[in-house]
Amino acid sequence: MKVGLKFCGGCNPYYDRGRAVRNLKERFPRYFFEAVQKEGCYDVVLLICGCTRGCVEHYREAEADRYIVLKDRKEFAALSF
Repeated sequence: MKVGLKFCGGCNPYYDRGRAVRNLKERFPRYFFEAVQKEGCYDVVLLICGCTRGCVEHYREAEADRYIVLKDRKEFAALSF
């Protein structure tokens, strides 16, 4: 599975987004994770927000079967593909 990662600007993060992504990669070692490439094609794009504002949740510049918005550690922990 090809997973695109799109981070918000990080102006007011409530948690360590990088650590959350590293943990996710450890949980799903067979998936291919990469930073979203404009006009790329992915099975899933994870829109990683540092707070509940969710400013990046409307991003749609890459093609994906699904977009998933993640706003806190609990949503990362509950994530299932």
